[in-house]
Amino acid sequence: KDDQAAIRKAAKDSVPYMRKLWDERELKSKDVVVKAGAQIVEVTNKQEFIDAMAPVYKQFASTPKLDSLVKRIQDTK
Repeated sequence: KDDQAAIRKAAKDSVPYMRKLWDERELKSKDVVVKAGAQIVEVTNKQEFIDAMAPVYKQFASTPKLDSLVKRIQDTK
């Protein structure tokens, strides 16, 4: 039990550090693709984007498992 508690604590304690690393990596990756010529489009009207994606989700969510995945994606912020 002590080992399990130590592992859980270590995992919990690592979250802020891992998030920091993720954020840094995300910025670095974005910089790389922009320098390579990619254009980043910021979505200003989220509902408009959601509406535009509806047919795509409908096309590819052809099984219950994929439908579940689409719902999880849609439920993210």
